[in-house]
Amino acid sequence: MTATIETVKVFRVHGTTDDVTTCGLCERADLKSTVILIELDADGGDLDAHYYGSECGAKAAGWTQSRFRTALSAALAERQREESARQQRLREERSLREATAFASWATTTYGVTVTRRGDTVTNNDVFHALAKLDLTDRLGRRTNFSFFNEFISAVPAENR
Repeated sequence: MTATIETVKVFRVHGTTDDVTTCGLCERADLKSTVILIELDADGGDLDAHYYGSECGAKAAGWTQSRFRTALSAALAERQREESARQQRLREERSLREATAFASWATTTYGVTVTRRGDTVTNNDVFHALAKLDLTDRLGRRTNFSFFNEFISAVPAENR
């Protein structure tokens, strides 16, 4: 008697893409997008990416359509959270670069010493240092906005 061992592929839903528009199961080629299923090894590690239409993805994974849609929604929400976190990191990095350049400009232009009140310099630290100066504009006052506009006009974007 010969025993046959059938291996069952295990997948996790990664998300969707419009870069691949052909289903890997039925080979339909006119899809708007495909679902990315990542094949997992016995330890749960990633192996290969497979691209399926939404109905074929559920079949390939051996799941019900309901379970598949739930997994896809969760994967898309996770991708959105990751993208939001990435965008937030980029904004924070830009803000830090800008505040550092603003502090340098204020020191060079007005001779102020910018003191950090936290871990890193912020625009508010610069405004605080500039507020100690007795500077006026044509309206008789200098605002944070006018200082920052002067900085933006004086320092090219690639340097901030």
